[in-house]
Amino acid sequence: MKRLIFFFVFATVINQGWGQNQNSDNGFRIKLNNLAFFEEFQLVNSWSEIGTASETYYDYSNICILNPTIAIQMATKRKNLHEIELIDFSIGKNEFKESYFNNIYEEVIPRRGYNRNSMNLSLKYEYIYTFNKQMESKFLPSIGLGVNPQYLNLTSKPVIQPDWQTDNKLFIFRVQITPRISYFLTSNIFFDLSIPFTVIDFKYNYYYIRNYTIMEELRTSRTDKFSLFPVYYSGRIGIGFLF
Repeated sequence: MKRLIFFFVFATVINQGWGQNQNSDNGFRIKLNNLAFFEEFQLVNSWSEIGTASETYYDYSNICILNPTIAIQMATKRKNLHEIELIDFSIGKNEFKESYFNNIYEEVIPRRGYNRNSMNLSLKYEYIYTFNKQMESKFLPSIGLGVNPQYLNLTSKPVIQPDWQTDNKLFIFRVQITPRISYFLTSNIFFDLSIPFTVIDFKYNYYYIRNYTIMEELRTSRTDKFSLFPVYYSGRIGIGFLF
């Protein structure tokens, strides 16, 4: 409730006190941002479907200080904005091996290891409402409503037996409200500061271990979590260019 009150106060204040930058008429913009965020969440897996009452808890926390992103904006006829942002896109591979030296045989013996393939894709679409379109100012306040889908895929293949290949897929969907303010250095260059508030957060995690010595029900884990106003805090600062 406090956050909703803040949104209404923010909208009211800037609607009364600020004016529109004349460059809000421009149709196309490119923004280079840095997104910093902190997140904590827990996923719970229940095995009750196979006749047990046990549950497994997965606790996660993540903090990121430097995360460059790129976004494009298109102005509407009403001088509002559509924004599409590429938050993360990465494809990678790494290899890990652990060995130990056996004093009896005087040789290095492999203990465990894997090859890991990863992919992370995160996008955001936001509709941005700009205030006071009839006056001129270097400051352009606005507020946005956006959705942020994300997909992470992690596959680990063992290089030393008897480890097993694991597949881990995480789907995330967030709904965010974003107060922001832009300051125009020139008619074509501006700074942008925004503080996204996550209203809805949904996570679905699929985990599969290719261990064929255990029951099929124990190889697969599916967990999901729906949250209102989760522990996800973020801030974004960027520089934009008008064309």
